[in-house]
Amino acid sequence: MNSIDETKMLKYLALYDNPFLYQKTGFIFSEYQRELGISDDFIKICKDRCGNSKRYLTSGINNPAYSGEWKLVYPKNIKRIKNGGLEDAAI
Repeated sequence: MNSIDETKMLKYLALYDNPFLYQKTGFIFSEYQRELGISDDFIKICKDRCGNSKRYLTSGINNPAYSGEWKLVYPKNIKRIKNGGLEDAAI
């Protein structure tokens, strides 16, 4: 898998300047940090700019979990979700 161009990602995030985008991006990238080759510095920038609001990653979460680190409610089985549903092997 190719690594993410962090400089480009930060540029796009800065254009929107939206704490919720930093929060969601930082959370997802931290979950897949090793697989995507994301640096600790990138994660820290997202944390610093995500604000203090508690939010939902997406609507309609059936089996929720909460990340206190990111102040985000997310699907507990997030790593088994593919194309909007659970992977066949997980069913």
